[in-house]
Amino acid sequence: MSAFGLLVSSFSFEAARSQRVSIDIMDTNAYTKGFAPLIGEVTEVLHQAGIDPAKVHLTRSMDMRYEGQGYEVEVAVGESPDGLAEKFVSAYTSLFSSVLLDEPIEIVNWKVEGTGPSPVAGLQRGFTMPKPHKGRAEVAIRQVYVPELATMTAVPVYDRYQLLSGARITGPAIIEEQESTLVVGRGDLVRVDNDLNLIVTLNFGSTAA
Repeated sequence: MSAFGLLVSSFSFEAARSQRVSIDIMDTNAYTKGFAPLIGEVTEVLHQAGIDPAKVHLTRSMDMRYEGQGYEVEVAVGESPDGLAEKFVSAYTSLFSSVLLDEPIEIVNWKVEGTGPSPVAGLQRGFTMPKPHKGRAEVAIRQVYVPELATMTAVPVYDRYQLLSGARITGPAIIEEQESTLVVGRGDLVRVDNDLNLIVTLNFGSTAA
C-alpha cells in the first residue's frame, strides 16, 4: 500500500514560519506579506520537482490562539484576512464546545501547503499488449506436479497477453508472460479486469478430488 500510495499521491510540499501578531492589527497588506515568502518557497520546490506553478493548488492555514494560552488551534484561511476571528472561533468551538474567552486572538504560525496535480490523472491504466490477440489464450498442456493430488497432472498453460478483459480461469493453471509466470493453485480463480489486471481469488471453488 505504501508503494501504491507513493505512485498515485499528488506531489505536495508544506512550508511554515512563526510570526506572532494580533489579528486586531492585521490588514490585507500585512496578510499578503506574511504569506508571500511561504508561497514562493512552496511553488519553487514543486517547480524544481517538475510541477507547473500554474497547476499548483495552495492551501493556507494559521495556528491561532487566545493571548496567554500555551497551545494553538490550526485554522484554515483564505487569500484575505477577512473573517479571521470568526474562523478561529469556529475552529476553537469545534474542539472545546462553547468555551469562549474575551482575550485578544493572535496568530502564532503561518502555513502554506502546495499540491500539484495527480501523477496518474489522465493516464490510461493497464499495460500495452506486446503483440496482438490472434488466437486462443490456452497455448499448451503441460505436466505439472500438483501438491494437493501428490502427482503429476496435465495443466493448461495460458499466454498472458491473449487474455482479454472478462476472462476467467480456474486452477490448476499456468499463466506465462515475458516478466514472470503465475502458477494458479487448484481451486483458485483468476479473472481479468477492465484494466487487464489479473485478480486471483484463492480457493474459489471446491478442492475436492
